[in-house]
Amino acid sequence: MNLSRFIPLLVPVLGLVAAVSLPFVMSLQG
Repeated sequence: MNLSRFIPLLVPVLGLVAAVSLPFVMSLQG
């Protein structure tokens, strides 16, 4: 399994997850 192939795919996925989860976490704390 070659991780260097999957890292460029994981970066936008992690960005999307962060963009979705951050407002949710902020609303829970607010």
